[in-house]
Amino acid sequence: MAAERVTVASMRTTRDPQNFSLYEVYDVAGGADDEQFDTRLLPFDVVEGVRIEDVSALLHGPTFDFVKERMGSDAVRQLQGVEYALVHRYSPKPATDLEGNWIGEEIHSQRSAELVRSIAACLRLLRPMRQSAQLIWGAVKQDGSFDALGFDSPVESHEVPEAQKHFHLRNPVS
Repeated sequence: MAAERVTVASMRTTRDPQNFSLYEVYDVAGGADDEQFDTRLLPFDVVEGVRIEDVSALLHGPTFDFVKERMGSDAVRQLQGVEYALVHRYSPKPATDLEGNWIGEEIHSQRSAELVRSIAACLRLLRPMRQSAQLIWGAVKQDGSFDALGFDSPVESHEVPEAQKHFHLRNPVS
């Protein structure tokens, strides 16, 4: 099943409000790697509702200005520098689950964050990589870009053993 390509232009047609949770993927294979990552494959589905995407055009401008004074420009630059991420978009609309329990926006957000964190943990087990940003969450704007409402702190890099510092995400196996 091929993933539908999500672009800023295609997101502009979204009428229902959407929220997002994302977790940075440090980098994709390239540079010194023998195998270059085929970015034409992006976005691609990891599991239902979660994709690895190029989010560099979606986290821009004043998105993180609300923390610049408190955390400093270097931390904000790291957050704004997120290029690739596991992304889960979801509707914040209240609903009921299969048992008939009420699910509000807060529960949707918690479940989304838990899903993305779990997938990121599995990815790090399979392919240990540096980590300069963690979970970021917020709302999808009308133009398709992301309005970050919060993020996990600290933003300091998660280091890996020296032998794994140049690991990047590789092309998915068909």
